[in-house]
Amino acid sequence: MNHRMEKPTQNLRAIFGIIPVAIISSVIIASGLREERCYGLSDAFASVGLKGGLIITLIICLAVQLRKIVKEDHTPIRILNLGFMMLFSGVAFGVSNLEDDYFQEPSILTAEIAESLSTGKIILREKNNFTAQYGHIDWSCVKVGKYEISNDTLILGERISHESNNIIASKYLIQGNVYLIPIGSHVYTQDSSRWMKINEIEKANGR
Repeated sequence: MNHRMEKPTQNLRAIFGIIPVAIISSVIIASGLREERCYGLSDAFASVGLKGGLIITLIICLAVQLRKIVKEDHTPIRILNLGFMMLFSGVAFGVSNLEDDYFQEPSILTAEIAESLSTGKIILREKNNFTAQYGHIDWSCVKVGKYEISNDTLILGERISHESNNIIASKYLIQGNVYLIPIGSHVYTQDSSRWMKINEIEKANGR
């Protein structure tokens, strides 16, 4: 009777070997799938630390599982663990290396400014979605939202203007296919360094 109860318990302990890899991989995957994010030097170090921690944890867990397999200790479960650990870690590293906008709609227009201390970029996408990228030397943010075009005015909304500290304006005058000129503030309109240069209109990218 004790032997029958002991076996499920040992099987459960064997399955626990995958938990450290699964937890770290899940954190990396969740971080990589966020549409909106802000990151600076500390976030870059944290990302490198997570990836390094996953590699070290994976090596240790693989070594433990292989040693148990050699000893023929619950071999089927250990082999299954190896497969799941490689799957989790593979997905984590794959997601972390994807482009920021991989899962978003294809872009139809991009415009950007480039200053010495701040940068800003707007990407208009299909289905009236937009991506705004902005920041300074030591940090940057990515935000998403919905846009409208009324006559010759591009409307992004007040939220993006507030969150970007006016690096991205809430409204732009579309000057031909050349510039997006911030409106609603005489300072911004007259300051050509805040105008966004419209890049070549892009065709929908197939993925």
